[in-house]
Amino acid sequence: MSLSISVLITNYETWPDATRCARAAAEHSGDALEQILIVDDCSSGTGPDDLSEPIHVIRNETNQGYVRSVNIGFSHLDSDIVVLLDSDAEPLMDFVSGVREAFAKDRSLGALALHLVDRDGDPTGAVSPEPTVLHYVLGQRAGSWLRRVTEGNGLPPPARMCLHSCGMAVRREAFEDIGGFDEEFDFLDADTDFSMRLRQAGWRLRKSEDIVAYHEGGGSPQSTAKRVVRHHRNRWRLLQKHNKLRHPAVTKAALAVRHGLEYGLLRIGGRMLTNTAAEKEDKLTGRRVLLRRVWNAYQTS
Repeated sequence: MSLSISVLITNYETWPDATRCARAAAEHSGDALEQILIVDDCSSGTGPDDLSEPIHVIRNETNQGYVRSVNIGFSHLDSDIVVLLDSDAEPLMDFVSGVREAFAKDRSLGALALHLVDRDGDPTGAVSPEPTVLHYVLGQRAGSWLRRVTEGNGLPPPARMCLHSCGMAVRREAFEDIGGFDEEFDFLDADTDFSMRLRQAGWRLRKSEDIVAYHEGGGSPQSTAKRVVRHHRNRWRLLQKHNKLRHPAVTKAALAVRHGLEYGLLRIGGRMLTNTAAEKEDKLTGRRVLLRRVWNAYQTS
């Protein structure tokens, strides 16, 4: 018996994107899909009323957040494989046969990253290496530079690969085996934790080079300050959960030094490092919050 496949799309105040994504999935693969499910996280609008089979919509009565919405979506689907897409993603081809073949050939495959591209067809990133304390302390830019120098620009090795949930296919059995996504995370690092737990449970992760979807991302309306604080809070929890914070006091001290240096550089050279006065103040605000909260693992204080 062939594996059944459904698509899961999460939506919050992005109905034009979610509708476009669902219709693209239906156009390319509709007849071969069991269902295309949009989980609306209590948006202010009800969305279009002309969506038809195989597209279905369920609505959370209260706002649950991205991670909880994904788990809710899985609970409403019973297909063997679920293709999880962000609302601002979009399939660019018939993906069912490729997804089905990948999971049928490898019984231990737990999740498969799609090949994500921008409008020009350039890769936008579907996987990333498992985070380390060193890269966390160095920061995103310096950490990425060190990774390129030491590991190159190729795919992370399978033992350290983490998939991005904006475009990936998940085996239901694997999802249920590890209890789904950890709802203690918001959307930041939830997919990283999910990938790490899949590998720890013995499931394999892979990236497809042939199943192509559009996703550029970067559409979050939140300020840089809020995004940076959320990143640090989620990353700290991730490293702590997976027993990678062996010396938390030393790590906090190193992070505090970095935040202080960044704050000083922004104060002195903010005009050269930012485009506007508002952007400079937003970044300074973020560093002040990080310095204030680092000793409390970036929790609200």
